[in-house]
Amino acid sequence: MIGFSVKSAIIFDDSVSATDTLSLFETNDQVVYAVVYLTDRKPFAEYHNQTVEHNLVVSQERIIQPFQESVLLGEIFLEITTVIRNQQDTLGLLYTRTSLDKLHQQRKYYRQMLIYVFSFVLAGLLSLVAQRIITQPLNVMVRYVRELSETKNYSKRLNLKQKDELGTLANGFNHMLNVVEERENALKTQSSNLQNIVDDRTKQLYQKAHFDSLTSLPNRYLLTDRLEHAILTAKRMNKGLGILFLDLDRFKVINDSLGHDVGDQLLKAAAKRLQKLGRDSDTIARLGGDEFIYLVEGIEQPEDAGRLAQKIHHSFSKPFVLNSHVLHVSTSIGISYYPDDGVISAELMKNADLSMYHAKAKGPGHYSFYRSDMNESIHQRLTIENELRRAVSNNEFHLLYQPIICLKPME
Repeated sequence: MIGFSVKSAIIFDDSVSATDTLSLFETNDQVVYAVVYLTDRKPFAEYHNQTVEHNLVVSQERIIQPFQESVLLGEIFLEITTVIRNQQDTLGLLYTRTSLDKLHQQRKYYRQMLIYVFSFVLAGLLSLVAQRIITQPLNVMVRYVRELSETKNYSKRLNLKQKDELGTLANGFNHMLNVVEERENALKTQSSNLQNIVDDRTKQLYQKAHFDSLTSLPNRYLLTDRLEHAILTAKRMNKGLGILFLDLDRFKVINDSLGHDVGDQLLKAAAKRLQKLGRDSDTIARLGGDEFIYLVEGIEQPEDAGRLAQKIHHSFSKPFVLNSHVLHVSTSIGISYYPDDGVISAELMKNADLSMYHAKAKGPGHYSFYRSDMNESIHQRLTIENELRRAVSNNEFHLLYQPIICLKPME
């Protein structure tokens, strides 16, 4: 019983709790020594009865070398060795030594009384009877302890109705069972509460790691995971999928003029409006700032994604009413299509982002499909910018024509 209660302390490497558990033996002054050994043969917790004089010379080699359960009833001590297990795993070993001094004193007292009253023969017979009276309860107690160690049922109690030292020992043993049962129930309750806390914390961490804190939409990490899964599904089903890269037009102007609080409210309202358009199989995510991704699966051709873009534009044509502000906000949308515009998630995202910038160049409220020549124009623009910067640094510009204009009106 004590070994089962110490199991939790061994699992959490809490020797103080294990020592407190062993201190329950204080209710019975017959228990003179108890020790818990770990599987590495090192002592984990000990209990010494300071009120009883006894010899604590214990052969550690004899106790832990077999590392198995045993009950040894000697002339001076009752020694019980119990293996502590967690399911199939062995955690340690509990050794207890109980003094039999009072029992021997009782036996001596009975023997002397029989010698004075009866003859030598009758005294011998009565001594045998007295021995049976003492040994039988001990055997009952040993069998009970063994059954208790096997069943781990702490609701049972030792039923000895004697009013002598054995009865006192049985009462103390039952009291110890009450304490251990209460401790076990408290540990189960604490373990259940701890598990609930861990489950709640796990849900919170998952929410923070996979969803945007402002809009509660999937974030970039979760979007990437769903996009890769959607690509595998589209490849297996021989279907297409579209990525719509959305950017709110003039959002920076609203943020700078009305404040970030209004900007956050606008982002939440835009997210809700997009969610109303989505199907259960679609994924709507926020990448950050005013950028959103609409992942639509199971489409047959890029034009299906175009019709969805028109539907989004129509939804955004209605003004956003935020407290005292009425905001007319459009969105620029770039579209990439699997497998025509890429076969991996990073390539599809990059091409959708690139087509979004081309849509924004047309003016607010436009959408654009990805084309391969978009990359060429971007590279050409970057090349011109780099060459202009190098020319300015090297002073390679020279004046060819300088017009002179008179701004004074003619008389």
